[in-house]
Amino acid sequence: MILEIYENDQILFDYKSSLFWLIIGLFFYTSCTVLIFSLWHYIKSMKSTRLDNLWIIRDFFNVIMYICFSIAFLKSDVKNNKSQYFIQKL
Repeated sequence: MILEIYENDQILFDYKSSLFWLIIGLFFYTSCTVLIFSLWHYIKSMKSTRLDNLWIIRDFFNVIMYICFSIAFLKSDVKNNKSQYFIQKL
C-alpha cells in the first residue's frame, strides 16, 4: 500500500486515514530522537544534569508517537474491513 502511494503522484495522504497517523507518529518520533540515540554513549559519559534531561524529551516524543498511533486506531474501521474480507472469501 505504501509502495502504491509512493509510485502514484496523484494519491495524497489524507489526515482522516489511519496510515497517515501511523506514518506521522513514526517519522515524528524518529526524527526528533535520532540525535539523542546516536550520541547516547557520549551523553551518559558526561556528568551533566542538563544532558540527563534529554531522556525526558525522548519520553515526551514517545507519548506524542503513541497519541498518533491511538488516533490511527480510532480512524481505522475494523468492522467494515472484516465484513469485506468475509464477503470476498465467499
